[in-house]
Amino acid sequence: MARFINPFSDWGFKKLSEITDISALSHEEREKYDESLKYMRDYNASLEGAKIIGHREGLQAGKKEGLLEGQTNIARMMLNDGESIDKIMRYTGLTEDQIKQLN
Repeated sequence: MARFINPFSDWGFKKLSEITDISALSHEEREKYDESLKYMRDYNASLEGAKIIGHREGLQAGKKEGLLEGQTNIARMMLNDGESIDKIMRYTGLTEDQIKQLN
């Protein structure tokens, strides 16, 4: 089998896109073509997987941030209404230090 084909040099993605008649390739060229095509598909699948993971992580971080913002807003309103820190901690889930930082 031919050596590993680097898709960014050698044959690469550019060469793959230029091929219009696969049947005209020699046996060695066909092996390089098939290997490069497989690598390109694997590479694209990896990128898709990374995008999905990144999107999921971003959503989780955004939800966490939004929840904290909501809890903080409620704590501020409760502080403005004169509620005790213990009650605010119980209703919001914030720590005493987090609530004291709001003052």
